[in-house]
Amino acid sequence: MRSKSASTAAAIVLCLGLGLAVPGHAAGSPDAELRAEIDSAIKQAETNMHGVFKWDGAEHMDVRADGDAAVADISNARILIQNKNAQPPMTRARINLDHIEVRRAPRPDGLVDISINLPANASIQPADGEETKVTLKDGTVHLALDPQTERARELVIAIAGARVEDKTGDWATFGPLSASTKVSSAADNSWNQPFSLEFKQIEAFFAKNRAGGTIEHIAYSGRGAGPDLPALYRLSDRMKALQNDIAQNQRKSPQPQDMDALFGMLGEFFSLFSQMEGELTVENAAARGANAAPLFSLGSASLATKIDGTSGDKAMLRVTYKHDGLELGPMLPVGPGRVPRQAVLDFGVEDVATAPLKQLIEAAAAMHKAVAPADKQRATQQMLGAAAMLTPDFHIYDLVFDTQAFGIKGTAEAKGSPISPKGYSAQGDVSVRSLDALPNLFPLPQIADYVPLLQVIGEPAKTPDGAPLTRFHLISAPPKWVAINGNDLSAWFLPGPASSNAPRRLRVAEPPLSGDDVRAVQKALFDKAAGVPQQTMKPGIYDGATAAAVARFQKSSGLNVDGVVDVATRDKLGIKAESAHPTPARPN
Repeated sequence: MRSKSASTAAAIVLCLGLGLAVPGHAAGSPDAELRAEIDSAIKQAETNMHGVFKWDGAEHMDVRADGDAAVADISNARILIQNKNAQPPMTRARINLDHIEVRRAPRPDGLVDISINLPANASIQPADGEETKVTLKDGTVHLALDPQTERARELVIAIAGARVEDKTGDWATFGPLSASTKVSSAADNSWNQPFSLEFKQIEAFFAKNRAGGTIEHIAYSGRGAGPDLPALYRLSDRMKALQNDIAQNQRKSPQPQDMDALFGMLGEFFSLFSQMEGELTVENAAARGANAAPLFSLGSASLATKIDGTSGDKAMLRVTYKHDGLELGPMLPVGPGRVPRQAVLDFGVEDVATAPLKQLIEAAAAMHKAVAPADKQRATQQMLGAAAMLTPDFHIYDLVFDTQAFGIKGTAEAKGSPISPKGYSAQGDVSVRSLDALPNLFPLPQIADYVPLLQVIGEPAKTPDGAPLTRFHLISAPPKWVAINGNDLSAWFLPGPASSNAPRRLRVAEPPLSGDDVRAVQKALFDKAAGVPQQTMKPGIYDGATAAAVARFQKSSGLNVDGVVDVATRDKLGIKAESAHPTPARPN
């Protein structure tokens, strides 16, 4: 087992931005132990970075005892970032750190406390570029290390302010910054780990383009939990060992034995986490171009994820994205009607059976190993069988897409698996504001054809401010895979008649259907359905206006309303069923 010095070494490397654990050594006096830990951290960092990182010494290093604590003062440390593929290795950049102070002391609770004062001034000198200066104000790192597991149990980072600038005039500032995490475990080895990261007052400027931006606030918070902390540590060590083995042997891509190991560890992963969740938020962001011309502004945005129950029989996943107050400046070539000033996408899966999920991973591993066609076929069948047993509940909890000219809002849910249609069903409710504006925003031929048809199928309403609203209730349940407002729309997706002598099923298509059978339908609509605006239909072409007229006739005749001329619609129109073949639409 590694000694507690390994964790101290990891903390020292963390302050250098590397965050690597290293092997330990025999303990001695506090100052001697700390000095040895620093040397060990440097050597192990060079090893784990596989030649990219190289310690180039320090002008001064003083390690002294301070009661039962030890303090290290390191002045003008130098780090080389190298091109490891060059022979001999070539220096890509030099990093200079003016002063680092590390203090190590035991805690009454049995943990080891590491306090690091980060360098106030640092510089990065690329081999072929201008020097970049980094200034930190009151930067500190505090860790509490468990000497038994040799891992950090608590971490707190605080920086009052920072500035990065180079000689070209580019610069960026932020401050304050704070980050924290803490691992706690119970007597049964279950664990819980909340974590948070927060930036405030971020600003950047790029001199060449005279462009810049600001962000008032960025924050990330989350939590992880699981049933067995020692087992999680063991799995983490195995993953890291595999990663190091791949890198040290310079394998450009994982080999079969690597994939076997990864599949095996992936199967264990699910049983070691009971919950993972996190949320990233951004507030009041803006960017400007040359001469301070506005590029975009954003009031707020967030992305949240949650995974729960993977260590049990049923699991769930939920992802939520939101933004509000998005505006694009005139320099960006996007019309205002297309910019979603507000958007929400909140979706997830619930009641995911974890047993078939693990079987799916095992089948994927078998597929990876399979060489003979029979073995591959067997693995494929196992994967399909496992997928069919998942039977999750899929939810769209909220969907919002709101622009100046158009808006959509909806919810939906699906139960069961489409792979196994027995027991599968789905439904949803969607409201569309200003549906007729859609073809102008997204000028695609089929959108222009479907919009008038959907206006007939949908339920008309009004928004509180009087804008036109169209409502849709969607249902999918075999054998009716798609139905809107009680109308079966399966014919939209079905192929044409099997016999070439049967009459065509006329529907919206790209390119549009045309011919004498279309002209016969248009004439019958005009003759039988009062109010059908014949002049809006293109003669002989089954366009959106014709499909909408068919849908209105179907609705008034008590037929299924889908805008498709099938046998029942043809009979109601009184059209003789004659065979017809598709002919190209005439150019406009």
